[in-house]
Amino acid sequence: MLKTDKLSLFEGIFPPPLIVLALLIAGSGLQWQIPLVFQKQYRDYWLIIGILSIVFSGLLAFFTSRIMRSQRTPVNFNKPTIMIVKKGPFRFTRNPLYLSLLMLYAGIGILMNSLWFALLLVFLFFFLRRVILLEEKYLEHLFSSEYMLYKSAVRRWI
Repeated sequence: MLKTDKLSLFEGIFPPPLIVLALLIAGSGLQWQIPLVFQKQYRDYWLIIGILSIVFSGLLAFFTSRIMRSQRTPVNFNKPTIMIVKKGPFRFTRNPLYLSLLMLYAGIGILMNSLWFALLLVFLFFFLRRVILLEEKYLEHLFSSEYMLYKSAVRRWI
């Protein structure tokens, strides 16, 4: 039986921003204890890529949150969804906030020049994918054909 209450659907799942924070702490601790350098050459270019990733992540999260609030849809992943937002970043990705979390984490890992962050990024990706799959079931149940049309027109990530 599909849980129709979004709060019970995500019961036992930590909020994605807290998982990112935990992985940032874990990656930093691992890098401090057992340094694994990601890139030794062209460090200036990698720093630019890391900074751009973090900046773009912040802009994506800011504009996505702003659009969701203007549509009166909660940003919090475990609050009931009011409507399917199709404006702004939602025209290109069904999950701009989760994409911004991945980009933020990757950008910080690049700045720290840590292979640990790259390894933990894989865990973050699969965690977010699990959350997204649960959300998709919830949205399919709630909005049925409207969500299925949106899902067929817009990619999950990019």
